[in-house]
Amino acid sequence: MSESESSQISSTTPLRLRSYNIIKDAERANHVPQNPAVSFVNGAIVGLVTTLPTLPFGTMKTRSQCVKAATAREAFQGIPRDGGIL
Repeated sequence: MSESESSQISSTTPLRLRSYNIIKDAERANHVPQNPAVSFVNGAIVGLVTTLPTLPFGTMKTRSQCVKAATAREAFQGIPRDGGIL
């Protein structure tokens, strides 16, 4: 794995870990029993909470690094033109 790949992977890790700890602390405070199903749901929630807000930035970064867009503005303007957000 290259240095740039490891920095991309770890860029949202602190946010994910902190979000997971917030959920776990809330569950402990409310005496929620821990089991694999609860852990799975926690992971799913954390995945959604951290991926949805950060995905647009990753898309912009990727588009601005490719040939289609030289600047972040061009990358942003090209999203609807090239198929939208879905």
